[in-house]
Amino acid sequence: MAKARKHYPLRRLSGQCHRCQNYGHSARNCFARPRCVKCLGDHATADCGRRPNTPTPPSCTLCLTEGHTANYRGCSRAPRPAKKKATHTQGNRAPARAPAKAQTQPEPLVPAPLPANNAWIKPPAIVSKVAPNPPAQKAPPAQSAPPMPIHKPVPKTLPAAPKANGSSLAQDFAMVARLASTIDPNEIALLASKLRLYKESPQNRLAAVCEHIGVLTAILNFNL
Repeated sequence: MAKARKHYPLRRLSGQCHRCQNYGHSARNCFARPRCVKCLGDHATADCGRRPNTPTPPSCTLCLTEGHTANYRGCSRAPRPAKKKATHTQGNRAPARAPAKAQTQPEPLVPAPLPANNAWIKPPAIVSKVAPNPPAQKAPPAQSAPPMPIHKPVPKTLPAAPKANGSSLAQDFAMVARLASTIDPNEIALLASKLRLYKESPQNRLAAVCEHIGVLTAILNFNL
């Protein structure tokens, strides 16, 4: 049977970047300038012109020496595996333990004295003579208020329309036409616009009425 060889697992060593050839990170997170693993050129390894039949030896871009590539584990710049802790051998014995303390005998247990009163026996209850409370007097029933009278709503009657004094519809139209012919509608509209404009100033509204007093006089002097 072949003997098992002792080797150091790769997970104990830090990874090497395939872009800049340094240790401690990967090429996915590397933003440094690319360096070749086979020569001292500042280019990617895939762009290197060296071939397996190249007569010159390779060079390491980490230690700047010839004879090995940059991924050689024997390079002086390559990380080393952590050393194991030294085991105890005959030349390196463990320190002697301190002598154990002598065991002393425990003190004898002394029982506690018995209590004067038994906690499981309840003392007799003390009954005090208290005068009985007098019976509560009932309150007289509250008198209900007399019912409120119901007022029926009185129907409202509409006032009768005033009767016309023997005037026909044609006469009413003729009277309105005569009133419209005596008044200028443009002047009425101008007076109304001034009154709306000066609604916050009573003096200006009075001046506007005085300015168009002729319209009001014509309405007052109209003969029905």
